[in-house]
Amino acid sequence: DDGCWNVDEAGREDEVMAGAGAGGVGEGAALAAGAAADGAPRWPTPEALAAVPPTAEAILEALGPLSAGGARGRGAQRAVQRCLILGHTRELVVDNLLQWVYPVADLAADADKGASGGGASASAGVGGSGRKPPPGLLRFAVHLLLFLQALLPDGGGLQPGGSLHFHLNKVVNLYVVHLIASRRYELVPRYARHLRPTLLVETYARFLEYLAPASPERKANCLADARPWIPLEGEGGMRAVLSRALDDSREVANAAGEPAAAALSRGPGHRERVLEWACLAGSELHPEAAAHACALVRQLALQRSAALTFFGGGGGADAPGTVWESIPGGSGGGGEGRG
Repeated sequence: DDGCWNVDEAGREDEVMAGAGAGGVGEGAALAAGAAADGAPRWPTPEALAAVPPTAEAILEALGPLSAGGARGRGAQRAVQRCLILGHTRELVVDNLLQWVYPVADLAADADKGASGGGASASAGVGGSGRKPPPGLLRFAVHLLLFLQALLPDGGGLQPGGSLHFHLNKVVNLYVVHLIASRRYELVPRYARHLRPTLLVETYARFLEYLAPASPERKANCLADARPWIPLEGEGGMRAVLSRALDDSREVANAAGEPAAAALSRGPGHRERVLEWACLAGSELHPEAAAHACALVRQLALQRSAALTFFGGGGGADAPGTVWESIPGGSGGGGEGRG
C-alpha cells in the first residue's frame, strides 16, 4: 500500500512541479530540479522513485518476502488477492481454489472429463479420496466463483460454455451435496440453479430420491422452496427433474453398493414414495404422476401373477387399490368413470 501511495503522490507532485517549472518561477524550477528553495532534498527523491516497482506484478513480487513470515493460512488469502489484482482468473480457479477443495488425485481423474465436456458427476466430491474440505472454505469458494461469473466481463470464462465452467459446476455441485447432507434443504435449489441443466436434473433427481421416505409435508415444503428458483419447464426444469426421478425409481439397484453383489429391485414401495413428489408438485405434473402410477400398478399385478395367480394368496391383492387412491382424481375423484 505504501509503495502504491508513493507512486501516486510522486506522479501528482511531478505534474505540479513540471507546471511550475514551465512558468519560469525560480522556486518552482528549483523544486522541479529536485531541491527545495532552502537546498533540502525533496521527497520522494529520484532515487526513491527509481526503487519503487513500476508495475502491479513487480509490486506483488517485492511484497512476497514481507508476507512469507505472516500468520499461518494467510498464503491462501494472498494468492486470492494476487490473482484478483492481476486479473488471472484461470490461475485463481485451477491453481488455487480447486487445490483447496479437491485433492490432486481427484483433480487428475477429472481432467479428461473437463476436456471432453463430460461434466461433473452428481456425486462429485462424495467419492474419490474421501477428503472433505472445511464447509466454510467450500462455501467461500462457491461464492467467489459465482461472484466472479456475475461481475467479470463475459464471466471470466466461468459462463456457460466458457473454459472454466466445468470447474464451477464441479465446486457448486459439491456444495449442493454438502447442503443435502447437512439437511439444509431450503438452500439446495438456490445453489443447484447455477448448475448446467443436465447436471441439475441428475443432482436434483437424486435429492428427491434421497428424500423419498420423507413425509408428504416435508416433500411439499421442499417443492415450495424450489419454485422461486427452478422453473417448471425447460431443459433444467422441475418437470425434467421429476421425470428423471420417476424413471430412476424403476431401475434395478445394487442394494449392497458393491459391484459383485446381486442387483435387486427397490420394489414398488420405493416407486410409490417417489410418486408422491409428482402428486404434490401441482396439477401440471399430474400426467407424469398418472403414467408412473399405471406402470406401478402393472408391476404389482405382474409380480402377483408370477408368484401365484392374479392377486391371490400373497397378501397383496389390495396393493393396486392403495396406489390408485394416491393418484389425483383416482378412486375419490371419478377417475374410474374417465377410464
